[in-house]
Amino acid sequence: MITNTRWVSRGWWRIILLATVFLTGSSMPSLAEPGSPNLWQTLTEAGTTARDQARYEDAERLFLLAGRAVERFGLGDARVATTLNNLGLVYHAQGQYARAKPYYEQALAGWEQALGSEHADVASALNNLAEIYLEEGAFEQAEASYLRSLAIGERVLGRGHPEMAVGFNNLAGLYRKQGHLVQAEATFRLALALLDGTDGAASVDPAPILNNLAALYKEKGLYVYAEPLYRQALS
Repeated sequence: MITNTRWVSRGWWRIILLATVFLTGSSMPSLAEPGSPNLWQTLTEAGTTARDQARYEDAERLFLLAGRAVERFGLGDARVATTLNNLGLVYHAQGQYARAKPYYEQALAGWEQALGSEHADVASALNNLAEIYLEEGAFEQAEASYLRSLAIGERVLGRGHPEMAVGFNNLAGLYRKQGHLVQAEATFRLALALLDGTDGAASVDPAPILNNLAALYKEKGLYVYAEPLYRQALS
């Protein structure tokens, strides 16, 4: 739940919104009136662009404004959960894991309430939260979150869907960090197998997975296996 003080009047909202856009240099497709159903979408798109460009202060301001635009609907509104997740992503990208964690937790609760427990957004929140657990060294919690995320993904997308490769890559990274190299290798290979035959048509880039598997082989001293994977990742 966004706890920042709400703007008191329409006039103040409009002035502060204009000032934020001017100061951040964010590109706004159009300035919607306060209360307009387009306002949240406009702010969210601008915040996402800023985040993708690593303009994190700008992204934070825009997502906070987006949160204020819909906070009156409560956590049961999926837009509130989306905004919380977006703020978590901003802090996560800056390595502020302790700050990102409660936003991911609230996003997960909100999406479950608004969309049900079997939804792709719930799987995304679980994956994001698992990455925080991984950074904290809470490996059991990380594994449980990754596995639940993957289970939802299989039911929503279908077993063998190429986008599942991302989740398996992340799970393999956890196993590698724990020193479970046999499990890690098998899981990296499963991730790559999901991308076989897609001929680059899948939205998932195989290069990071290839690089991760190569690094695992290098760690084991199996350079003859690592080198071709590194080359393939660069091609």
